[in-house]
Amino acid sequence: MNLQLRAKQIKLVATDVDGVLTDGRLHYPIEGGPHCKAFHVRDGAAIKWLQSQSIPVSFITGLSSLSVSQRAQDLAITDCFMGIRDKTKSIEQLLLKYRCEWENVAYLGDDLQDIHVLQRVGLAACPTDACDEVKASVHHVFTDIGGSGILRTLAELILKSQGSWDEVVQRYQVKS
Repeated sequence: MNLQLRAKQIKLVATDVDGVLTDGRLHYPIEGGPHCKAFHVRDGAAIKWLQSQSIPVSFITGLSSLSVSQRAQDLAITDCFMGIRDKTKSIEQLLLKYRCEWENVAYLGDDLQDIHVLQRVGLAACPTDACDEVKASVHHVFTDIGGSGILRTLAELILKSQGSWDEVVQRYQVKS
């Protein structure tokens, strides 16, 4: 099945955080305290576009972080799973909640802990700086590196494939 057909059937987008929505680095203040992360604003806009088309977005990450919790809250993401070792269980909860199947899920991952999910979803993708094992497990390797707006690229693919991209663009009164 080609990438556009896979994108057309997506009803839910789930993503790892560290190395996908961020560049994977953890920043610690000199004074101590919790680490912080930098998120790309384009991913935030893309999440809002997906949500406006009734496509929920969820975060599934191995680390627990106040930064991730705050970013999820800022974007009205109600499904934010942190401290997760087995990401397939989180996806299974989402499948029940949103009444969809594995083939209706798009997932972005970048490292070994994402492979089990990537091998099951309808659209599996990763950034270009993902580990080789992940690259071998996905339907598409984006040219974006982690933390550079990769979710925005995925969202555009999905929305174009589903015929709703023009609606998103028209909100910004873009003239073609």
